Amino acid sequence: GSGYKSWRIVESPSWQVGAFGGQAIAMYEHNKAPDNSGQVSNNFWTVGGRGSYGLTKNLKWLTEVGYSNLKPDGGKNENVTKVTVGPALSTGPDFWKRPELRLYATYAHYNDAAANDSANNYGFPSNKTSAVSYGAQLEIWF
Repeated sequence: GSGYKSWRIVESPSWQVGAFGGQAIAMYEHNKAPDNSGQVSNNFWTVGGRGSYGLTKNLKWLTEVGYSNLKPDGGKNENVTKVTVGPALSTGPDFWKRPELRLYATYAHYNDAAANDSANNYGFPSNKTSAVSYGAQLEIWF
């Protein structure tokens, strides 16, 4: 193998109480690059969650918040905070009901270390510490 080693601890509870559903996440990950490989070992952790409120049988409102931190060996802490909101069309009002078409707008705030780390491909402009993105996403399960 490549000699790259990784381990991860994840807790991700989900719930549905009436029209309100959601999922939270807490994760810690350690990545160890092989010695003399030119790669960087790192520690990564994230916390966040997505809430869903069924407005009608086929329309939900979604809100997602999250915070992530990546600490590369020998590098600076990379911090990212994001908030995403938007409506979703679905076959039912519950959180896990699919297929689901989401429209979203995301605001992300990040530090200089995250903006300048091209190896992790956050996609942030390096001359800014915040960005807004928007789009559509279709999720279908088979």
